[in-house]
Amino acid sequence: MYKLVAITRKGESTPFVAYQYDEGGRRIQKNVDGVIKMIG
Repeated sequence: MYKLVAITRKGESTPFVAYQYDEGGRRIQKNVDGVIKMIG
């Protein structure tokens, strides 16, 4: 299974959104420009 782990703007190399997953494959954390939110 493929997971979305980061999103990078066109022309940039640093992601502005990153996700973390638990061992069950569920998305548990979202980091947007350094602001971390727990999901779920």
